[in-house]
Amino acid sequence: MYTIHKFEIVAHSFKVYTDLVQILSVGLDPQGIPCIWCMVDTDRPKTSTQFSVFGTGDILPDNITMDFIGSITHRGYVWHIFRETSG
Repeated sequence: MYTIHKFEIVAHSFKVYTDLVQILSVGLDPQGIPCIWCMVDTDRPKTSTQFSVFGTGDILPDNITMDFIGSITHRGYVWHIFRETSG
């Protein structure tokens, strides 16, 4: 069964364990907490998905193997969210 789940962005690098189908958006929830919304399939087995967050001006890894998800502005900073890929 497909449903939409919200996951808080909790650090510069964090892992989500879910039955992820598609990342829908990033933004602030009604309480101002940075989050990612994803479509999940509760009939699929859960796997881990690694995310990284970089601020504007941060140095990115030379061998970057990430897909850009989106950007949010929070507490005066702009944060850019990436999903790790298997390079």
